[in-house]
Amino acid sequence: MLFHERAYDVTVLLGDPAVDPLWTRSVWDLAEPNLRPLMTSARGRAALRSHQTDTSTKSDVRFGRIGWNPKGHAKWLHDNSERTDRWLFGSVEAWAPSWTVCERESRPPDAFLSISNEKAGRAFRRSARFNPVVVIALARDGDDLREPINAAIETIRRAISAVFVVQKCRPWGFAAGARGFKDSIQDFPHRLFAAGENPHEKVPSLEIFAESWMELGDAAG
Repeated sequence: MLFHERAYDVTVLLGDPAVDPLWTRSVWDLAEPNLRPLMTSARGRAALRSHQTDTSTKSDVRFGRIGWNPKGHAKWLHDNSERTDRWLFGSVEAWAPSWTVCERESRPPDAFLSISNEKAGRAFRRSARFNPVVVIALARDGDDLREPINAAIETIRRAISAVFVVQKCRPWGFAAGARGFKDSIQDFPHRLFAAGENPHEKVPSLEIFAESWMELGDAAG
C-alpha cells in the first residue's frame, strides 16, 4: 500500500465562534480525556505542532517538540490573559504516531487531529460564521476504536457548540504523478472549502465544502 492509499474515517466539526475556543485550557481539559485513547498508537508516541504568532513581536512562537501530555499541552494552550492577549492562535495538529515515525515507516498516522482558528485569517476575523474547524481522522485498518471515536466526536461537538458536523471515508490523499499524492487530510482545512469562495458568506451547509460529505446528526455513529 502506498502512503496516500490508507483509508480513514474523517469527521469535520465547525464550532460556534461565540463560545470559548478549544485551545483555551479549561475547554481543552474537558475534551482531551476522550481524545487521548485515539492518540495512543502502538507504533509510537503522538506528537503535536502548533502555529501561533506573538503579536507583540509579529514573529512565530517557537515551541520545540510538543508531546501529547500535560507538559506538552501547557506549551501551546492559552491558559492566562497575558498569553491570550499576546499570542494569536493559528492551528495545532497531532499525529499518532509522530510524523517522523510516519515518514520513516512510509505509512501515514493511525490517528490525526487538527484544530484551526478561522479568525486568524484576516478576511474572516470579524465575520466568521463558524470557528474553530476541527478535523479528526482515524485509520479504518487500525484498532477497533468505534466507541472512543464516537465519544471524542460528541465531546468535541459539545465543547465547541458545533454548528455543523460532516463525515466521510476517504484515503489520506489522492494519487498525483508516479508515486506522489495531493489533497491529503493533512491539508485540511486549507482546501476543505470550495475554492474561490468565502465559506463564511453562507450558513454552514454541505454546499460550502470542496468535496462531497455526509452531514452527521446529533449523535455520532
